[in-house]
Amino acid sequence: MCIRDRSSGVVEVWDSRKGPLPVASSSRANSHRDCITDIKPVITRATECLTCGLDGQVLVWDTRNLGQPVQELSLIHISEPTRLLSISYAVFCLKNKTT
Repeated sequence: MCIRDRSSGVVEVWDSRKGPLPVASSSRANSHRDCITDIKPVITRATECLTCGLDGQVLVWDTRNLGQPVQELSLIHISEPTRLLSISYAVFCLKNKTT
């Protein structure tokens, strides 16, 4: 099985045993709003994967049903200045996206 982004935020799944075309695709309405930057399998769940996009979302997909993500998380960036002006740090957090 192969999972990829179509450069539009849409997730596609291929099964080489079933031919050269994707066997499933996410709908544009339920996908990332921008390009996907990374796709990772969920080690503890063989049929799930995570996608991260330039839209600041992390989506969890069940590859058996790409109709909509299993879970949607939003990336929050918080910059914190320190007392020394030359040093600062950034904190990235994930939170459940409310619908």
